Amino acid sequence: MELKELTIQAQIADDLQQLTSFLAQIQPGSQELFNYLRGTTLLHIPCFFDSLSHREIFNYGFQLLHTLGAYNLPVAVGLCMNQYMLSAIATFPLPPDDVLHHKRKAFTEMIRNHRLMLAVSSFDEPVKHQSEPSHALVCTTQPDGSYLFNGVKHFQSNASEADILLFSAVVDQSSIGLFFAPLKNNPHITAGPALFDNAMQESDTRQLVFKDLLLTPAEVFSIGQAADTDLMHLYTRIWFSYMAMAPYLGGASRAMQEGARFLNQVHNEQGTILAQMDGFITDYGRLVLQYDGAMSITSLGGYKLNEANWHNISQWLTDNLPAAGAVKYQVPDACEYIVQQVRRIIGARSQFKGHILNKLTQEIVFGPLHPVINARLERHAGSDFLNQYATPPHVH
Repeated sequence: MELKELTIQAQIADDLQQLTSFLAQIQPGSQELFNYLRGTTLLHIPCFFDSLSHREIFNYGFQLLHTLGAYNLPVAVGLCMNQYMLSAIATFPLPPDDVLHHKRKAFTEMIRNHRLMLAVSSFDEPVKHQSEPSHALVCTTQPDGSYLFNGVKHFQSNASEADILLFSAVVDQSSIGLFFAPLKNNPHITAGPALFDNAMQESDTRQLVFKDLLLTPAEVFSIGQAADTDLMHLYTRIWFSYMAMAPYLGGASRAMQEGARFLNQVHNEQGTILAQMDGFITDYGRLVLQYDGAMSITSLGGYKLNEANWHNISQWLTDNLPAAGAVKYQVPDACEYIVQQVRRIIGARSQFKGHILNKLTQEIVFGPLHPVINARLERHAGSDFLNQYATPPHVH
């Protein structure tokens, strides 16, 4: 390993360690935490360190979100949008002569130089074109080649803190564009009140109203035929499916820590510490195995992403989308199970106002609600499997 790579790894490791100390010592609110993170490289690792492998970028981003998830799960969920999309854009395999190289370099330099934060909207479900059936948010192509957006985006996390909104839109009947627009202080994009009360409030999820937002071709990161652009959509979906698990696994690990402290501090009527009783030991063994299993299958994401290149991207997506979907399907259930079981172990006091388990109980259930939602994953997986055993139609 070269000295430069060792220096980069040491710097990121130091930033992560300092973040852990900051959280423990200062216990910052969300705004103070955002301000702290903007002063580090952690939100923009792919922009600062372009020599890192895809696996390294994934691992560092995952560790950041896991650490934040253990401290404040909703904030980590909001920041996940920035981490997965910035990582996906920076690493998407391009042919050597692709015109997007220059645009990507300019975009990542803009993000790095100004320490900007991304919010991601409608990327896997593009904004519809004016020619399509009525939708809440519509793109209208203008005669001069610009694009006009009007309508409503119903759910947008990190809506107040993010600087740039990134979204995809159908620009004609066969092409899709990836757009970016200023989000803060933009008179054409208005954020409504927070949609979640208590649980997930700090994810800063709000409705966005688009009113005559006009974007020029300079504000299109990429544009192309739907079939080509779908490759990037699917690539970002795989990044999201793995990385979005980090906040929830962080929350699950925090619940396990709280339960372990409880069991080591409380004793039964005979004076035996609960953590020394076989029933609680095996109860916790099940939780540890659930957690370790979920972490193991999620960590495979970094290795999988490292295998993608522009020669094999189409086949790589075909091979890896099912596994990414399975991770997105299974891991949130494991996290929810862990929090439920710790709550059962601690008992009623875990639901006292201000208790971390009370908070995590409300937050952990949001894991399965992220796209791709479970119903779509189930339908797709079931159809694929059953079709393998379909009986050929009888020929008369």
